[in-house]
Amino acid sequence: MHRLPPALLVLILVGIATTATQFSVQAGPAPTGSGPAWASLSPVPHVSPIPGFGGVEGMSSEGAGISHGRFFYSLGGRMVGAGAPPRADLWAYDPVTDTWSARAPMPTPRAGLAVANVGNSIFAIGGRSGTGGPCSGGALATVERYNIASDAWTTVAPLPAPRSDLAAAVVGNDIYVFGGCNVIGTIVGDVDVYDAVTNTWSTAPADMPTARAAMYAVANKGGTVYVIGGWDGASPGLSTNESYKASHDLWMTGLLPMPTARAETGAVGHGGRIYIVGGGTPGFGLSVDAHEVFKP
Repeated sequence: MHRLPPALLVLILVGIATTATQFSVQAGPAPTGSGPAWASLSPVPHVSPIPGFGGVEGMSSEGAGISHGRFFYSLGGRMVGAGAPPRADLWAYDPVTDTWSARAPMPTPRAGLAVANVGNSIFAIGGRSGTGGPCSGGALATVERYNIASDAWTTVAPLPAPRSDLAAAVVGNDIYVFGGCNVIGTIVGDVDVYDAVTNTWSTAPADMPTARAAMYAVANKGGTVYVIGGWDGASPGLSTNESYKASHDLWMTGLLPMPTARAETGAVGHGGRIYIVGGGTPGFGLSVDAHEVFKP
């Protein structure tokens, strides 16, 4: 196990795609009243290179993160630096002991993947072998399932078509995946659903109204999924906020937009609210410190 300074932990957690719905969020200002609203919170802290860790060398980006039980898991991504290959790493962070431990790596190295947790398993979905940012090539259809108890991976039914830089959210035992980039780099609005019980995919769900990539989806109470922000291939970043009611296969558009347009954020649902942390705008590699919360 490797003990990390708290400042380094902050930098790592901000630098990955956080889809966890169980990871604790500190209290702070929040939207009030009965209607939908956004509020701005304390900005993401800026962390200087930490002695003993070689500056940015060894840091990772374009991976994914999720929590289960008391652990936070970080999967895949790429090393910072030109030509760095995608990673297969799986690390578990224990907030009780403030330590990281290496777990069995993914069979398929990748960046720009989506992750989801059903039962005692974590699913690594799609992604890409390209490491030049969103839609940089090598989109994958591969889906792999990690058994947390046995620390072992198995390959399950692949995506209906290769996609990278997509989002995922869980409703019941079903994993919904949203948008992303296809094998030729086109940004799509496709929505597919994976049944973790039958190990099958369906392409039946209605597509997203706004095709986009590099965004994140958060399932809220009542089986409604909010897909916020992202990139459409032209704008620096989107503030688009759309919701999907899984039980009705129905999209709602025109929701209050995110105050700070951006892509590649972290997102977490907590206490009936959705927190959007950091991200990039106007171009990838130019980060923002915006930290905003949405009350549906």
